[in-house]
Amino acid sequence: MFHHASGLNEDGLEHGRKGDVLSIEPPLAQYVVPWNREYLRADLPPYAELRVDNVRVAPIATAAYLDERSDEYELWAARFDARFARLHIYAIRKGLPEKDAIVRALERAHDPAQNGSHLSALRMTRE
Repeated sequence: MFHHASGLNEDGLEHGRKGDVLSIEPPLAQYVVPWNREYLRADLPPYAELRVDNVRVAPIATAAYLDERSDEYELWAARFDARFARLHIYAIRKGLPEKDAIVRALERAHDPAQNGSHLSALRMTRE
């Protein structure tokens, strides 16, 4: 899971769809906002050489990494409450036995009656 730090176009990610957990069509590169495109590389130099805030660069480099491995991961977005962004991005290995259970846990986390948490979905991969 990563927070894209406003580096992705969330309207594009949602495709006008409603819901709290959405599958994402790859590549993530198509959603990167123009001011961040130069960091859409998995082979970036160290932060000290870039002289750019790592909070801005890291999610876009992560998107590039996932795009290079799009045959290995399914991409999901899960809604959360914040001031400037509204979606966290999840990459779940396609062959992971717990994949469907993780998506269900993300969906349950948005059910007010369940008082769920996204942490329960993340814990599944460690058990």
